[in-house]
Amino acid sequence: AETRYRRIRPSKAAVMRSGKWQDVYFFTTTCYSSTGSDDGRLQLALDLISEVGRLGCRLVVVDASQAPIHAVLQRAVEGHEGCAVWRQKSAGRKGAALREALGLALGEADSADSAAAAAAAAAAAAAGTAAGVEEPKDGGHVFIFTEPEKVGFPTLAVVELVPLFFQCVPGDEDAGARPEVVLPQRTDAAFRESYPLEQYHSESFANALINGLFHAAFAARKAARIARRESARRLSSGSPGASGPYCSICGGSRASAAMTAPRRVLCGDGGGGDGGGDGGDKDGVCSCVEWFFGPFLLTRACAAEWLHCDAEMWLAQLLPVVRCLAAGRRVVSAPVRYRHPAAMRAAEEGALEWMEKRLDQINAIVPAMRAEFGKIRHS
Repeated sequence: AETRYRRIRPSKAAVMRSGKWQDVYFFTTTCYSSTGSDDGRLQLALDLISEVGRLGCRLVVVDASQAPIHAVLQRAVEGHEGCAVWRQKSAGRKGAALREALGLALGEADSADSAAAAAAAAAAAAAGTAAGVEEPKDGGHVFIFTEPEKVGFPTLAVVELVPLFFQCVPGDEDAGARPEVVLPQRTDAAFRESYPLEQYHSESFANALINGLFHAAFAARKAARIARRESARRLSSGSPGASGPYCSICGGSRASAAMTAPRRVLCGDGGGGDGGGDGGDKDGVCSCVEWFFGPFLLTRACAAEWLHCDAEMWLAQLLPVVRCLAAGRRVVSAPVRYRHPAAMRAAEEGALEWMEKRLDQINAIVPAMRAEFGKIRHS
């Protein structure tokens, strides 16, 4: 399967078409201490609940906090229709809670679709006409995971990212193909200015390292596919074929270092030609893929990759992305000007505890990602 990974921005028309925020389902996980050590993070989670409620979106929170904190979270959703806090039932840590939250969000979407279909059928019957109820399309609902402390991200997501699901992927306009997964990418300035300094440097390094693995995994497959395409093109047209250098995310090309209009590209397979690129692209894989931000957006078509992934902690967010890419899903990257809450930076910058956590995170994620990419490399 051809794997598509691009960087695009929403069109104005797509923004207008995506105005039904009740079809947007946020899901997140929480687990806070009742000793007071998590008070700042808890307050941010409460702020995020209020933000989603004001947007009119739906929210599923799966919580593993002790009873007093759980009660605080439940009170926070009161008055926000479509927002709910559930006690975690599945055994495990963040990964298990994430899968449970996504499952609940999918269930709520199913219920909403069934209710809408029933209402349409009843209205048609009352009018004495055929029901003509259209089956819900996969793109009708957008599911968004975010960490609960990322206040401000929900607003950016519905304004800048959700509209991407209502426009065609660049290069696939004729086929009417729309994104299935959107990976937000922090802009460097906002990342550098608002995050703890150690986190900015550690995650920038880790992103670069994993992108190196990303490149290596797909490079061999790319070369073989390009060779087959070029051979077929020469046989059919007698021409050497166009060189199609194109950075799937930056839009950089070998022909010009300027930003170009996005075209079809295969993840590590160089859709138009021989790869390369002045925009940070190496054999069809761009160096600016964002792996460590955390949030992601998806349609129902790709939900199984997350539901069936048994990873815990951060890998429950990342491994399904790699599997979607390997399966040829339409995965899109888009910049977002997210600024981290000042309270988070104040609490974590320069703190040994958090520096050690960043190191532990890299040491847990990188070997697992190397192994996952290795499966692709040798497939």
